[in-house]
Amino acid sequence: GREILGRWRRTSNPSLVS
Repeated sequence: GREILGRWRRTSNPSLVS
């Protein structure tokens, strides 16, 4: 969803961090 934008910096795979 949109939360991935915040965690995108932590992980290189935002797709997996929904």
